[in-house]
Amino acid sequence: MTTQHNNEMSTQHSHDMHEHHAHAPNNVVTDPVCGMTMENPDDFITLEHHGKTQYFCSDHCMSAFKKNPDKYLSNNMHHMVHDTDTAPSAESTVYATHETHAAHATPAAPVTPGETSYYTCPMHPEVKQQEPGACPKCGMALEQVGAGLDEDEENPEYAYMLKRFIFGSILTVPLVIIAMRDMLPGGHLLEQLFSSTTLNWLELILSTPVVIWAGWPFYVRGVQSIINKSLNMFTLIGLGVSVTFAYSIIAVLLPEIFPDTMRSADGSVGVYFEAA
Repeated sequence: MTTQHNNEMSTQHSHDMHEHHAHAPNNVVTDPVCGMTMENPDDFITLEHHGKTQYFCSDHCMSAFKKNPDKYLSNNMHHMVHDTDTAPSAESTVYATHETHAAHATPAAPVTPGETSYYTCPMHPEVKQQEPGACPKCGMALEQVGAGLDEDEENPEYAYMLKRFIFGSILTVPLVIIAMRDMLPGGHLLEQLFSSTTLNWLELILSTPVVIWAGWPFYVRGVQSIINKSLNMFTLIGLGVSVTFAYSIIAVLLPEIFPDTMRSADGSVGVYFEAA
């Protein structure tokens, strides 16, 4: 009787183990850096390494892996060997590793079926769209995430702003020299060559392309922040630059409307184009 009972228990145990493995998911993938596990591989960013596809939950983890792949692959194999007999269910692993990973990186927004890549805000991951642009909440440029991301591809936002920065810098250097002439060695020579009114006009000419063209993206995002009722740093930048620039233009074109106490001996008014 005892032998028959033991055989029945052994048979039942084998049946339960077989049933457990039969229901285990076959397409579970794991981030080798943070250990985050997901049943849908399309939710992860992929990277080919030595002929094998590695899956990552975010750019943060993928960058860490690229710096030292052997470290994470060896750790991954170590955990696979020691955790085989005590591995938790796929569902519990998803939630546990998700909480652990949240301590050092924000998971990307979920990818819809068939979607390969998308653009999201680093500060607001719930913002997601198919085309590059600005975040409607904070105004920051959206970053591309998801499968098919090319790390060597030039950042269009960087190239766009770099071109405006270089152009603005070329005109800003002489503008600052004129505006700060009283504090620079030999700056008084400019006042001997030109009147204050002429120097104000030079500042207006130099600053106008910088404020209008180089600074245009800041105005656009500032207006969007007002429309979206989500004021941010672009609201502050746009407002401050606009007020300063408008005041200085009025001071150059209509100096006579200002009180005598604000005008110099030649009738000119102090301007703040360098601040704009």
